[in-house]
Order: sequence, then C-alpha cells, then structure tokens
Amino acid sequence: MKAMQEEATRRGITLAKGESLQANLSRWERGRQIPDQLHRRVLGAALGVDVEQLGMDADPDFPW
Repeated sequence: MKAMQEEATRRGITLAKGESLQANLSRWERGRQIPDQLHRRVLGAALGVDVEQLGMDADPDFPW
C-alpha cells in the first residue's frame, strides 16, 4: 500500500488514503473486484512489474 501511494505521489496522482486503499487492495487480492486501469498501472509500477504480469489486461491507450 505504501509503495502504491509513493508511486502515485511521484506521478502526481492522488489515491484513496489509508483504510480505503487497504479495503480496495483486500478486494483485489480476494478477487471480489478488479482494479481500474489507473490502479492497475500504479500497482504494477509499485511492484516493478507490467500489468500483464499481474494477470490483468493493460489498456494500450493509457497515457503511461
């Protein structure tokens, strides 16, 4: 979570804070929800992997 927040800050993006982001991460991990394209990119960048390596599709038109 901290790595995602740091990556978002580095890119000038604001993510949900604290408990809200933690709740989202929990939903993603349990497969109850799929992160949107922005969160996929931030998560992948924070982990140092491509979105595809996370098992998700990447939008080729996404700005980064």
